[in-house]
Amino acid sequence: MYNGPILVDTGEYRLTRDEAYQAFYLLAKVGSKTVRGITLTILALVGAALTAMYALNPLRLEYEIMAILCAVTFVAVVVTPSWKARRGAKLVAQTGGFYRLGFGQDFVETPDGERIGLALDRLAKAFETPELFVLRPSRVMTLCVPKRLLKHDQISLLNHILSEKRINFIKINEKESEYKT
Repeated sequence: MYNGPILVDTGEYRLTRDEAYQAFYLLAKVGSKTVRGITLTILALVGAALTAMYALNPLRLEYEIMAILCAVTFVAVVVTPSWKARRGAKLVAQTGGFYRLGFGQDFVETPDGERIGLALDRLAKAFETPELFVLRPSRVMTLCVPKRLLKHDQISLLNHILSEKRINFIKINEKESEYKT
């Protein structure tokens, strides 16, 4: 189905836990930035309103209980990206396998020789950070290519391939790529 030569070959590599963590953290945090922002704003406003209502009528304990639930939910939404990233990095570390990917003009070739389209569904996305390329061609597949494996011309070519496709391609600068393990 996908024909053509391999333009960028990563060679065989093993993904470090830190690289896997960064990839999953980006997908969890940057991928849903707008939704998380709206959710956090709503939770903060509702929590503040419930706290004010409790202050006006301290006999209504349900206001304070609901405000505490809003605060707990707020914290859960804030820490979820980090939790998801840790879980994903742990799964990658447990497999401990070696990877080798090849990129063509409109496909990626997996280690078993299967060629997969770069944008399999409308939610496909790719990120470029100073250290990594992270590609999610579908909801069930995530590919991570550390830049340490690639020569400068391969980085430029992969950047070009990903930016030419109908895929949500996000470049993340040094400041935005900071994450906490």
